[in-house]
Amino acid sequence: MKYMLTAFTSIALTVLGMTIYVKAHPTVRYIDRKVVMYEDRPKVMSVTGTYYEPKISQCDERPFETADGSIIRSGVRWVALSRDLLKRWGGMFDYGDTIWVHHPHRQLRGWWVVRDTMNKRFRQRMDFLVTSGSFPGLSNGVLISKEKII
Repeated sequence: MKYMLTAFTSIALTVLGMTIYVKAHPTVRYIDRKVVMYEDRPKVMSVTGTYYEPKISQCDERPFETADGSIIRSGVRWVALSRDLLKRWGGMFDYGDTIWVHHPHRQLRGWWVVRDTMNKRFRQRMDFLVTSGSFPGLSNGVLISKEKII
């Protein structure tokens, strides 16, 4: 009997009259009860980070509405990604995904939610949404992933 488990799933299998409960490790694939592939690291991308404010001069005619239809309010930790990083255009992230950002600046390090898209001229970039305070300008080598990286 062949079976395959994907991230964070568990199933019960009946083999030779015995019920076996199998819980998958998020990076392990099982076929015939054997580990056939092990990915020991999460997918990490290096991008250039900038920031933007919800202003008509930096956005479009509706600066408080993001590409996924969300309305910007104070205190949110949202980012806009360049199109090449979004699933709609072949990337690995989607609107609503929570991503881990490893940034040298402690204020920017942590979990952020993908809610917006950058202009099509940008590649391998992310924009941090700023509603108050001051942020560093252009940052090269910002690491992003769907899993926490240290």
